[in-house]
Amino acid sequence: KQFSEAQSRAILIFQAISIQQSISSSPKAAIRTLEKRYETHPNEREALKEIISLAKKIESSKIKLLKQVLKEVKKEQAVIFCLRKATAEELKRILDKEFGKSEVYSGDVSSPSKRKKILEEFKEGKIQYLVATDAAAEGLNLQHCNILFNYDLHWNPMKIEQRIGRVHRFGQEKDVTIFNLCVKDTIDDYVLHVLFQKIDLFTMTIGGMETIL
Repeated sequence: KQFSEAQSRAILIFQAISIQQSISSSPKAAIRTLEKRYETHPNEREALKEIISLAKKIESSKIKLLKQVLKEVKKEQAVIFCLRKATAEELKRILDKEFGKSEVYSGDVSSPSKRKKILEEFKEGKIQYLVATDAAAEGLNLQHCNILFNYDLHWNPMKIEQRIGRVHRFGQEKDVTIFNLCVKDTIDDYVLHVLFQKIDLFTMTIGGMETIL
């Protein structure tokens, strides 16, 4: 299929943003994204092979920060939102090994019955950490939990509000604590800037937003 110059430029920008999001999310997510590109772009393989090799040596500062905060909140249950499935899988591996039982709750969880079981076990306290993607967030009622991590920030403040609304809702009996993780000098920094701009614009044109945002 032939694309116009403008369309080709837009595709390249989208691909670049996707790679940057994966890199800021976790080394595992970056590697998976780069490996997919390796398969589809033979002319880039030499460079991609070197970058993938470097990515395998990186220790994620965001994961280190998450571990630090989890140690401070001790045995509290928490919901952790991220954008990449590879990151969710890596977080589950680390959480299970170092902190407590966790489950990934994403849009591609095999069946409605399995999703229901995960939620029931989380509410019963059998699961300590729920690692979720935005695709799975809609309609969740998790007001028994009062700790939430925006491990990967979403550029749309309404998406952030929806995440928070899973725990900060009618029936919540505790103060809700939200942790927004951001890695300096990555696309996380840019997304945080965009979020503040959008919230300021909303406030100027419509009025005050919820204090939590």
